[in-house]
Amino acid sequence: MLETVWAFVGMRNYKDELIKYLKYKKHVSYIHTRLMELRNRICKQAVLYGDVDAVTRKLYIKYTNYLKKLNGTK
Repeated sequence: MLETVWAFVGMRNYKDELIKYLKYKKHVSYIHTRLMELRNRICKQAVLYGDVDAVTRKLYIKYTNYLKKLNGTK
């Protein structure tokens, strides 16, 4: 009986870690999608107007740095 209790506790920790990992992957996916939207907006503005909005540029840099931080790269 005691072995099954310890196995259950181990599975609970595994489940919690899995939930954290999946939440992390979903967040990274959201950040990546946002980066693609900003890149698209920058390209469209550059083609149409020949200039890019400063706010869009700052947001793109901000999200790029955050994604690098999440991935653990410099």
